[in-house]
Amino acid sequence: MLAQFTLALLIFISCWGLSMGILILVAKTVNPFLNRLLGLTIVIMAWPYIQTTLIATETILQFPCLYGAFAFFYYLTPPITYFYLRALLFDETKFYRTDWLHLIPAFLQLAFSLPFLFKGFEHQIPFAQELVNQVSVTNLTSITIVPQPLALFFVFIQTAIYIYYAFKLIQTRKKQTNTNQTHQFLILSWAKSFLYYCVAIASFMFLNAVRIHLDIKFFDFIPFGGPLFYLRSILYSLILIGIFKNPEVLYGLPNFNRNIIETRNGQQKVQYNPAFVAEEYYLPNTNLTPEQLQEYSVILTEFMQSGLKPYTQHNFNIKDLSMGSGIPQHHIAFYFRYHSPESFVDYRNRHRLNEAIRKIQNAEYKKKTLEGIGQESGFASRITFFNVFKKHTGMSATEYIEKLNRGEIQAHSVDSPF
Repeated sequence: MLAQFTLALLIFISCWGLSMGILILVAKTVNPFLNRLLGLTIVIMAWPYIQTTLIATETILQFPCLYGAFAFFYYLTPPITYFYLRALLFDETKFYRTDWLHLIPAFLQLAFSLPFLFKGFEHQIPFAQELVNQVSVTNLTSITIVPQPLALFFVFIQTAIYIYYAFKLIQTRKKQTNTNQTHQFLILSWAKSFLYYCVAIASFMFLNAVRIHLDIKFFDFIPFGGPLFYLRSILYSLILIGIFKNPEVLYGLPNFNRNIIETRNGQQKVQYNPAFVAEEYYLPNTNLTPEQLQEYSVILTEFMQSGLKPYTQHNFNIKDLSMGSGIPQHHIAFYFRYHSPESFVDYRNRHRLNEAIRKIQNAEYKKKTLEGIGQESGFASRITFFNVFKKHTGMSATEYIEKLNRGEIQAHSVDSPF
């Protein structure tokens, strides 16, 4: 009875984890890079349960190649989990150029497994038979040139190293957390929970391997790994439930700090948005009529071109735009996402750039630095100012001034892409 229940639990966890991981991988989210990493992590973490299911049902005897085909997952899990946490906490949208180095152990394991995979069924079946006969994991015949105990040792060392650096990531971000930012607290809490669960799962797997190797009798009447298997299953389920419980995770967490990319190279002090605006990321079903779109376009233009120049505030965001224009906040977010050819950030930067160009055309550059003009126009970072300037004018601010002095440029502003 217990064996049947445990087998049913194995099948359920395997299907749940695999389907959840695939769902996150293919879902359209606010932060696709982040969720692809999360989805891949969930799929990889489901593999031990899938493999145990194949062994328990003896399906592995029909497909013994599966034993070696996915062995590299054990080397892939630590770096992918680390990449996910790093991207989650530090607003990353792509891999670094050197990140592939982290995948070398997994690639080596896959390369070493290729001879096993290509030798055919007759060569593979004895290895699968060892699994079905529940031979100790440390005594299994290795499918590669690396002895099984040494391979397990490498996995343990690699996992310990990534756990150490993952905790360092959280500690670093924790010191920079703005306590007034609800979404920062949410992201940090999820990152810590996710890491704690992953560390506990890995620890139980290694403890179980040690228990079997030392022949320690500990609730051996429980099949497929004893009580540690149930503890691992509970922790893995808590990760999956946490994703369902927090739609912010499932549908893509917003960046930890939306201004960090803009300011970290130009400002030593990181500047934060005043508050997390949920409507900016998770929109209700809002349909704007053509009349509303036309009305909103006029209102926004009048407000942005008024003497208040709200865009010159460094922390000017959608909430400020809503309060100043009188348009509901979620309507503005919906407007920029689905009905505007430019995002809110591009819209704001275009007005800031026009302000900077006006100051340059009024020869304010003779009394102020270009960086000062950018700051007065709303750009918190000189790098962002120069990048936006070149993007819209096709030349640097210095080149623009030189051509303006030679009469090669007429007074103008950057037009809307409408």
